[in-house]
Amino acid sequence: MFFDVKDFDIEQIRQIIYDKYISRPRNEINFIMSHDYSIACFVDDLFFITDDHFSPRLIYQPLSLINACTISLDNSLAICQTANNHESNDDSGAFALIDVNHQKLIGKSKLITGWKNLTHLFLDSEKKIFYCYYDGIQVGYDFNFNPINESQVLLYNKHYNEKRKSVEDKRSPTWMKQLDARNKARAGINEDTIKCDWLRNKKTAEERKKYFRSEERWKLFESGVIKNDEDLERLYKTVDTPTGQKRMFKTLYELREEGILISEKNDVIIKTKDAILKSLNKLNNITL
Repeated sequence: MFFDVKDFDIEQIRQIIYDKYISRPRNEINFIMSHDYSIACFVDDLFFITDDHFSPRLIYQPLSLINACTISLDNSLAICQTANNHESNDDSGAFALIDVNHQKLIGKSKLITGWKNLTHLFLDSEKKIFYCYYDGIQVGYDFNFNPINESQVLLYNKHYNEKRKSVEDKRSPTWMKQLDARNKARAGINEDTIKCDWLRNKKTAEERKKYFRSEERWKLFESGVIKNDEDLERLYKTVDTPTGQKRMFKTLYELREEGILISEKNDVIIKTKDAILKSLNKLNNITL
């Protein structure tokens, strides 16, 4: 949509454009000047052609925020390029080719190479072509928005497919595990003893005893029988309950059956035998 400049407060518009000019991001494709010092620029969803004092002579508003713009060297044509919008209408991610002198649209369309990663635009009014630059890759289009060289499109696709794959590889579970391992190594964290180190360094002996809920299990840790997190996991089991599965410590009997409390088992057997023999001796003495 084009507006009549006469309907606006020129000084107010000049101030808005100037404020945008001094605060614009360095890599934004904005404030492009022609040979006669006309300037193509935008503020949010308003596109302007101004003189070198920011006085507007063309105002155009698409139905989307503007992402980039340019003007031909002879000031006869301009491009207003928009970002995607929620409505996905004709102005969403489109390149609008504008006849500056007659203030009308020559055409408007999306491009097969899109607008993301765009770093520069060049508009040639004499040859009726324009070029999009993506990280140094040049892709030319005619005024019907068709590529003028398919090999340029193939190069673009190859470059960004490789770039996309590289990003996906970095997000893969294997890559994340490797990064996590490197970070832990830098921090001096041993993956095999994370929980044991927490118990040993962050908890007092009394707190550890409460954690293990029995003196026998606590002694296994304190004596060094439990050396790492894998050993620690052997103390646990998972049982089914009415509310779902629950993780809990194995009983001392289960630990002995699995051979984890071998020394304690032998002690119990010896003590039991001693107790039985003492009882038998007492009975014998009474009988005699």
